[in-house]
Amino acid sequence: MCSIRICQQNWNGCLAKLRGECKGIFKIMQAFDVFDLPVSATAASGNVEVVEEGISGTLVQPGDGGEMAQALLGYLDAPACMAGHGGDARRHAEQCYSIPAMAEAYARVYDQTLKRRQTA
Repeated sequence: MCSIRICQQNWNGCLAKLRGECKGIFKIMQAFDVFDLPVSATAASGNVEVVEEGISGTLVQPGDGGEMAQALLGYLDAPACMAGHGGDARRHAEQCYSIPAMAEAYARVYDQTLKRRQTA
């Protein structure tokens, strides 16, 4: 089951709780990264590739509601941490998931593949 719960509607201080039991949830997390928002997510599936624990958000064990609640409350209690993680999340998204960054990553894969075929 996939779900997103918005804990605050105000984009200037929004928190999101994400469950990662479905494919593609990291796309939603990337959207939050673009808005300078940290993400609290389960440490499952692609979430661990997108959320840098303690840098751009918080990862919790799947099924541990108490740990998720603590992660969300931690951001509400520490707005500076929320802003810092949100800014880092945005930089991470721009460096790794922007169209130019992804195009460059694909080009590297193609170049490496071509080089291997030429030397074989």
